[in-house]
Amino acid sequence: MADQSSINSLQELSGLAKNSSNTDKSCIPTRLISPGYNINDDINDNVFEATVENAAFGGGASAVNHDRVPEVIPDVYNILLQNQILMQNMMKKQMFSTTDSSNNVNKNNSRKSATISRTPAPVLDKLFDVNNNKSEQSEQLYSDISSAESNDESVYDSDDDCSGDEELAENTSKKNDNVNVLESMKEFISTEELSGPKINNDLAGYMNQGLRTRPNEDKLKELTQKYNKPANVSSLKVPRVNLGIWRQMTTRNKDVDLKLQHLQNLLSKAACPMILQQDSIQEEKERSKVDHVVSASDVSTNDQLLDISGEQLQNFPNNFIGGKISLFFDRWKELTSDYWILDIIKGYKLEFENIPTQINKPHPLVFNAIENQYVQQEIDKFITKRIIQPVTQTEDQYVSNIFVRPKKDGTYRVILNLKQLNLDIEHIHFKMETFKTAVTSISKNCWFGSVDLKDAYYSVKVDKNDRKYLRFYWKHVLYEYTCLPNGLTTAPRIFTKILKVVFSKLRSKGHCNTPYIDDSLLVSKTYAECQKNITDTVKLLDYLGFTIHPDKSVLQPTQIIVFLGFVINSLTMRITLTEEKADNIAKLCSRLILKKEITIREFAQVIGKLVATQPGVQFAPLYIKSLEITKDILLKCHYGNFDAKMILSEDNISDLNWWVNNVKSSFNPINQKDPDFILKTDSSSKGWGAVVQDTLLETKGFLSYEEQKNHINFLELKAVLLALKWFCSSREKIHIQVYVDNMVALNYINKMGGRILKLNTLTKELWNWCINRKIWVTAFYLPGVANIEADRLSRSINVDIEWKLNENVFHIINSLFGPHDVDLFASKINHQLPRYYSYFPDSYAEAVDAFSVQWNNINCYCFPPFSLIGKILQKVDKDKADMTLVAPLWNTQNWFPLILHRIVADSFMINSQKNLLYQPQSPTIEHHIVKLKLAVFRISGNCSKVMDYQKKLPTLLHHRGNQLPNNNIGHIAKDGCHFAVKGKSIYLKPLS
Repeated sequence: MADQSSINSLQELSGLAKNSSNTDKSCIPTRLISPGYNINDDINDNVFEATVENAAFGGGASAVNHDRVPEVIPDVYNILLQNQILMQNMMKKQMFSTTDSSNNVNKNNSRKSATISRTPAPVLDKLFDVNNNKSEQSEQLYSDISSAESNDESVYDSDDDCSGDEELAENTSKKNDNVNVLESMKEFISTEELSGPKINNDLAGYMNQGLRTRPNEDKLKELTQKYNKPANVSSLKVPRVNLGIWRQMTTRNKDVDLKLQHLQNLLSKAACPMILQQDSIQEEKERSKVDHVVSASDVSTNDQLLDISGEQLQNFPNNFIGGKISLFFDRWKELTSDYWILDIIKGYKLEFENIPTQINKPHPLVFNAIENQYVQQEIDKFITKRIIQPVTQTEDQYVSNIFVRPKKDGTYRVILNLKQLNLDIEHIHFKMETFKTAVTSISKNCWFGSVDLKDAYYSVKVDKNDRKYLRFYWKHVLYEYTCLPNGLTTAPRIFTKILKVVFSKLRSKGHCNTPYIDDSLLVSKTYAECQKNITDTVKLLDYLGFTIHPDKSVLQPTQIIVFLGFVINSLTMRITLTEEKADNIAKLCSRLILKKEITIREFAQVIGKLVATQPGVQFAPLYIKSLEITKDILLKCHYGNFDAKMILSEDNISDLNWWVNNVKSSFNPINQKDPDFILKTDSSSKGWGAVVQDTLLETKGFLSYEEQKNHINFLELKAVLLALKWFCSSREKIHIQVYVDNMVALNYINKMGGRILKLNTLTKELWNWCINRKIWVTAFYLPGVANIEADRLSRSINVDIEWKLNENVFHIINSLFGPHDVDLFASKINHQLPRYYSYFPDSYAEAVDAFSVQWNNINCYCFPPFSLIGKILQKVDKDKADMTLVAPLWNTQNWFPLILHRIVADSFMINSQKNLLYQPQSPTIEHHIVKLKLAVFRISGNCSKVMDYQKKLPTLLHHRGNQLPNNNIGHIAKDGCHFAVKGKSIYLKPLS
């Protein structure tokens, strides 16, 4: 009994036929001239000559009636025709020679043209070779008459070489030969035809219908293009007439030959499907042999399945059919009583919000040659496995397109494009276990196994009434899915829910597992426990009708496993990319960098590939987020057009280069060590504060005027960065837990960035600072009411220490006494030089607490809090330092004379002006001492320098009757002021 797929294929062939009243006469089959053709019929020389001409020069063979084309196998026809001609010529010669002998015809008569003297054995041998399947190439057969007979002179008779008696004996022998030939031909061409056993009635009906009716030319052309001749079967090639002979042929003979070539081509094309079918059967046999090839461990995968299960499994890839688990419904009832699950097992009904209606069918997609080949292979495989089936058109059907996506092995996955249909299907949110879920179950030195399901979605049957919504056309044939297709929006949820029942049963036995669609990770502490876990999992899945994928499953416990494209190592407790995936990412980024111009779609596709690597690349988000921001900006500018052109920025190229240089060596630790300390931070509109938990360590600082303009999310993130720089600038290889009271800051730290450019840039700065010191940061949320200490520090800011001298005034001072090396007692917001020493903790300062640093051998600039001037002068003496000091002209202070006694160069008075002093964090605030007079002094702790300068000073002049002390202040005016030091006069002129 022929199977249904064969009947369907023949139905397609018979569908080519059309009943037509106007039958083309050129296509009417004619009888072949039999070698037993009656010589007494109307035969003349012209008939023989025309026939010989066609046999000798044609690509095929011609019948006597040139209006008809014999529809038989050309090579056999030529052989039969040649033998018929030979026999007729022999009989004709016999009649002529008998008449000539009896009438004593003169021997000077001219030679009989092309009279055959004997039967050419080679032609008959070839005939019987055909009967014995030993035929030669058709090109050789075409040349038998012309070469074998024309080149051998002995085959022609001559009146000079024979006598009447010899001729009579020869004729008698020829008659006997003719009888033998006719008997042989009669035996070869028998009118009786033996019949084999009957085939399927439907199949026989299709065959009879197809053979009786004329085929549709368009359909016939499509079918002949569908099946190509195998490259290694050269005998199917249609022979052609030699070009030189072709040019000598008449138009009539050329037409006949072309028709015969067309017929031969159709016959060879018709043989192709049968050859391909036989080849597929042979390939299946070879594949079944490959399934049992012994692996490197000397145990085949199927043997492993047998070993771990202890019994023969029921389901293998070679006996898979679509919707197979429905055949095991009774066993599912043993596993669960959930009616919803059981209904799915019997046949899943699509969950529509609205019954879909289709007005217009989608335009079919165009595939290239390679894709077309793979799609055809998949379609054939789907039909064999009953995943799809050919159907007839209905009014309420829904037709979609199929498209392909490349797989890892270089082949293509066929996907049904259900984008439009999915709009009418109810969307139900569900939770599925992810790779991150699987990682949480891993412990040091644990053992792994993995069970992968083959054709997972196709195992779930779709209700017959809903299959009409899962239809597509392929090469003008309508098919429908009988099971869950790739592309259905509910497929992941349905399959996840089904497997949840299965793996819940296994978990109840104490097995740790994480299913993810068709794959699963099995984890156990010991080798034996893992082996038991694998065995129970395989047994249960097979018992319920699932097919275990023998190649992708890991059935022997291991401590290094590949799961969902990542290498998990329980020995090192690291996750890495597979070597192949890492190479692909590096090549992908390199190619993108080299392109001068790309589309946003290409850019987005690369970003998608990078995002997928995150579980195996620790700092992946840091070099993805900025690319995503670029993509978002460009899409907004081009109104969502993914095909718009773009050029990579320098920042984009820098991020992509990081992937090229680091992806192969990157990894992601499965867990982090315990934190070395806990840091609490907070920020206010003016400043920030931080404290180390369970210690007395704390710090705080101002925010600059520009920083204060930012959103509080930015300020909270900034506070974390400043706190890390303050407490960890000299530490490495530590883990810090940071508690913040802002969820945005928390997410940006833990996710290494986000979609807001300013926050992402700050986050990248934070993480790059940590990476350089091998510091890992984990952020946690702490409500504001509990973050009391850091909040207090962020608000208790002394603004009086943050005054800054007008920058124009500083530039004049720097030109007089500079260039200065370092700014003493400055802060992040008021320093005048790139290098500065702070008084209070400051993460950006080169040193904290300027008094703790040596001041000698550097040119210092100092505008300190006024209360520190006395202590500063002591430090100057101690370090023998040189300094430019800005201080108020307060002669009532005890430190003022000390300044005068350390001056080593001309000093200047700074005239009052608007904004002479300002606070960078609050520029509008004015200094509360309105009449403050400032001066700039060049001082030194080196006594010899002081004495050398004082020697240059003029002696103090006294007016008659007035006696002034040697150390005193004279008159202070707008044009300067005078001082007296050891009887010397010091004049401070205005700074200009």
